[in-house]
Order: sequence, then C-alpha cells, then structure tokens
Amino acid sequence: MEQTEGDFIDNELPYDVKGYLLPSKQTEITTEIVSMVEGVVNRLEGNTIQKAQQILEIMKTYSSKEEFNEEEFRKRTASEIIKSGYYTGCTDFALAFTLLARKAKIPTMYVETVSEEWLKHGGDSYGGHVYAKIYDSEKNEWIWVDPMQREVPSTPPDNPTPEQEKRRGKRIILAEGKDSWDIGISDFTSLKEKFNTFRNEWNSKRDLSN
Repeated sequence: MEQTEGDFIDNELPYDVKGYLLPSKQTEITTEIVSMVEGVVNRLEGNTIQKAQQILEIMKTYSSKEEFNEEEFRKRTASEIIKSGYYTGCTDFALAFTLLARKAKIPTMYVETVSEEWLKHGGDSYGGHVYAKIYDSEKNEWIWVDPMQREVPSTPPDNPTPEQEKRRGKRIILAEGKDSWDIGISDFTSLKEKFNTFRNEWNSKRDLSN
C-alpha cells in the first residue's frame, strides 16, 4: 500500500509548497521502500539543511553506474532506483533524493536544467543537469541541492561562481515539478523533444531582446 496524502501534508506550509510533499507516479513511496528507508529517515536530526546533508550521506552507500543505457534512461521510478542499489546519472540521484527527502517531510522540487552553451550552439550531445530544491519552513525559502555532487546548499545553476562557470558554464532552468515524468520526460526521445522545443523558444526570446 502506498502512503496517503495525510501522511505527508503539513498544514502550516504555504499552499504552493504543500504539493511538493506529495509523491507523483515516478516518486511514489511503496510499502517495500518504506520498510527499507523508514528507520534511517526517522533518525535524521537537525534543521532542513542538516537533514538533507544526512540524506546525501546515506546515498553514498549506493554505487554509481556511469555508462549510458537508453533502455533505462528516465524510465525507472525512484523506488526502483533505491531498490536496485545503483545510479545511472544525475536524474537517478535527484529522484532518489527527492523520495527520501519527502519521506523525511521536506518539500522537495525536481529541477531540470539545460546547458547555456548547448542552447546557443545545439548539437547531438544534450547538455544538462538535474537538481532539486528543498523548502526550509523556518526561513520560508527554497534551497538548491545538487544530489549527484552531494552539495547542499548548492549554487543556483544560472548564477554559478566564476570557477563553476569556467568549468561547466551556466545552466538554464527548463522545468520544475515533482519528478521527471511530471515535467514530461519519460525517456530519451521525450528529453530530446523537450530540449529542442525549449532551445527554439529560448533563442527566439534572445533574438527579440537583441
């Protein structure tokens, strides 16, 4: 049995934040996953950032599988990722983190970004990165997290430090939602469609402003 809305909602949160406590289809928390993670999540201590840091430490126990596999790309649920014990890239890290943070009652947003360099020049290598944002109810603000790099707080992708910009450039927010499926990306084909559509719109706006 999956957990119900009442297991997640904190009525003190702003209306537009509450939804990010709730699972979506790709990040639903199954009974099997609850039995795997509940004890660990219940032992988290401290404020929102400290709990997020502890979740990222827990995720170190999973291995990284670097090779690209189109058969798996964006098709696994967060529960399947955690159960498998391995990640295939930044999406898997973000999905697993999102599920664990929501289980810890931290509102968590999934954020898809695109490389500004790719937006300008295009190409077959679709440059981007997936982040998360967590809501700090004490400060009433969203905090950036880079689950793959285990950084919290993380620098906003569209406002990197000079060193970060030199190393990987700026990243532009494509979409925010509950998970990858929620923003309409469920495989490599749908990612290419989303990225190309966004690139055309982004360049059109840039041309108009010049």
